[in-house]
Amino acid sequence: MVDCRLPPLCRCADDYIYTLPIYAWILGYLYNTVAGTFAGLNANGLSSFFEQFSADKPLIISLMMLNIAINMLVLRGGVKKGVELLTKALLPVLGVIMVVLIIAGLRMEGAFEGVKYLFKPDYSLFNISSLKNALGQAFYAIGLAILANMVFGSYLKNPDENIGKTSAVICISLVTAGVMAGLMIFPALFASGLKAQSGVALVFMTVPLIFDTMPLGRLMGTLFFLGFYIAALTSSTGVAEAVIGMIMEQFHMNRKKTLPFLIAIMTIIGYFALPAGDFFNICDIITSNYLIILGALAIAIFTGWIWGVDNFVEAINVKNHFVKLWMKISVKYIAPVVIVIIFVTSIFL
Repeated sequence: MVDCRLPPLCRCADDYIYTLPIYAWILGYLYNTVAGTFAGLNANGLSSFFEQFSADKPLIISLMMLNIAINMLVLRGGVKKGVELLTKALLPVLGVIMVVLIIAGLRMEGAFEGVKYLFKPDYSLFNISSLKNALGQAFYAIGLAILANMVFGSYLKNPDENIGKTSAVICISLVTAGVMAGLMIFPALFASGLKAQSGVALVFMTVPLIFDTMPLGRLMGTLFFLGFYIAALTSSTGVAEAVIGMIMEQFHMNRKKTLPFLIAIMTIIGYFALPAGDFFNICDIITSNYLIILGALAIAIFTGWIWGVDNFVEAINVKNHFVKLWMKISVKYIAPVVIVIIFVTSIFL
């Protein structure tokens, strides 16, 4: 058996820990939205607020530690009484929040331009670079080669569980959630006459401007950042639980001893990521462009050529003959080639 303790830990833990400042920003923006801080601010004012807020180390550290404390309270309960209970309770709430925000956005005048922006293809922008970005995002969103998937997969007790069917449901759910997230933001964005952006600029420097022009804007903004934190929390606890499970198994530690150890790691790495500058960018590049892709390649090669696709198909309980054939061909031949292409293009393009 191959000893792969360190790489999976990096692929999973770093992905969550180096983004700890982002969780702090979400909590900070949730509070400031409730307090009405963003009311009346223009783009320059919001940009200045973000620069001052994100540079306030004591405040960000406090919010970061609050987020870690919330995570640890959940993780003390383990999978059943912690992560699973949290997910069952909060994901329906998140769904309701998203539907409310989508309806509110679509009711604004000019919202259809945002819908067209989302769903009408602009073929002039299609190139190798955009395809590479889309494939990279698919890797990241589905969580390919991330420890969390492996650990939670190992928790399955039913030997007859159709993992192929479950995986398909998960992928469809992720696509649906992504479409809903787009409908939650872009129709309202265009209706507000704002320019489409991405990443940090969109969420922290543009979205608050949307709610300043929307009816019941403070309430809608509060729901947005509350939903944002629910999504972040349910994701982070799942990832952290995977790290805890790996540490407990590999180093024979119980949960009570593992939690303080994980808090120490999270705090140290999170501190260095505070400026969200070079360290943050390096972690993001290494995780997204190298570790996840190389991990997926290693899994595909191991599954298709070492363990064997017949054993793989039998283990995931696929019954349909066509699906079996497709899984064998794709895992053994197609997946390794496609992953190598993605990796090469991520380096040279």
